[in-house]
Amino acid sequence: MMNYYMENSTYQANLNLLQSSLLSSIIPSGFSNYTIGEYPDQVFGLALCRGDVSAEICQSCLKSSIEGGDGASTRCPYGKAEMIWFDECFLRYSDTSFFSTPGHVSHHFCNLNGIKYPRQFNAILHKLMNTLATQAANNSEMFAAGFMNYAKSTKLYGLAQCTRDLSKNDCYQCLREFVNAIPRYCYGKFGGNLLGTSCNIRYESYLFYDDLAVSNAAATVTVSGGSRNLQIAIFVGGPVVAILVILLAICAYLRWPRKNHITGTTEALFLHPNSIKFPINFSGHTKLGPFYSGI
Repeated sequence: MMNYYMENSTYQANLNLLQSSLLSSIIPSGFSNYTIGEYPDQVFGLALCRGDVSAEICQSCLKSSIEGGDGASTRCPYGKAEMIWFDECFLRYSDTSFFSTPGHVSHHFCNLNGIKYPRQFNAILHKLMNTLATQAANNSEMFAAGFMNYAKSTKLYGLAQCTRDLSKNDCYQCLREFVNAIPRYCYGKFGGNLLGTSCNIRYESYLFYDDLAVSNAAATVTVSGGSRNLQIAIFVGGPVVAILVILLAICAYLRWPRKNHITGTTEALFLHPNSIKFPINFSGHTKLGPFYSGI
C-alpha cells in the first residue's frame, strides 16, 4: 500500500531538504546519497547519473527528475517512496533505508527486432555483458561501457552500472543477475534495457552512450572471442554528454493504453514516446493493465 505525506508536514520539509542536498552534491562525482531527519519523518535518498554524461547534463537531469514537469513533484506528489528513471539519471527516496541493498529487475524493455541466429548472438552478448559487469564492479565509478564486433558491419554495444552505495561484490552479483536474466526477458532481441533499484544494464546494435567519453576512458580491456575481439572502455572520470532517450517514472496510478508496445510491472510506469529518439519499438512480457506506485 502506498504511503503518503501531508502538505507542510515535517516529512515534506525533510524531503525538500534531501532533494536540494542531492542536487547540490551530485557534482562532480555523479553520485550522492543522504539521510535527513529523525524517525518517523526520516527520509533516505540517492541520486545517480549515468557514467558517460557531463556535469551539466547530470545536474540538469536530476533537477528535472525532482521539480520538472515529469519529475517527482508532478508525477508522484506526496508519495513517501518513489523511484524515477531518466536515461541520464536515477532518483530514489523512501521513508525506510534501502542503502547498500542489491535489487532485482524492476522493469525491462526489449527491441522488437529479432535475431536470425539467437543462440550465436546470445553467446556474444553474454561475453560482452559479463565482461562489462566485471569491469563495472571493479572500478570506483561502478560503470563500464564497450562494444563487440557482431558481424562485418555490425557492432553490439553494452553498458553496465551500479549505484555506488553497493559493495564491489554486491555490484557484481547484481549485474550478473541482470545479465543472466536477459534470455528470460529479451531472448533473441537485438536490444534490451533491464532496470533495477541498484543496478542496470543495456545493450543495443547502435551506439547509445557517449563514445567520446568512453573512448577517452582511463582503461581499455580486450578479450579474445574467436574471430572477434571485445573492446571494453572503462570510464572513471566525472559525468559527459548524452541524449534523452527514455523517461521512466515509477509513481502514481496509471492505466496503460493497450495499443502501446510497452508493458510494465507491478509499479506505475510513465514512458513518453515523444522522448524516444531512435526508430525502434520495445516490448515487455508482463500483463497490460493498471499500474500503481509503491516501493
